Amino acid sequence: MSWRRITALRAQLYRLALHRKRLWVVLALPVLLACAVRLALPVVEGAKPTVVAAGSFQQQVVDQLEARA
Repeated sequence: MSWRRITALRAQLYRLALHRKRLWVVLALPVLLACAVRLALPVVEGAKPTVVAAGSFQQQVVDQLEARA
């Protein structure tokens, strides 16, 4: 077998391996993103807005701000 043939076969194998890695990323990336979103949803749903008001505010104003938040 000549060096030219060995080099050509090696290049072909590298292209095939590169193609398979891309295919793996294309198949695995949506699954990883779905898992990340699934794990992050409880944190996002559990977030509640809070209202911080100065002591000079009347309680009625604070209650209205909390109701709107």
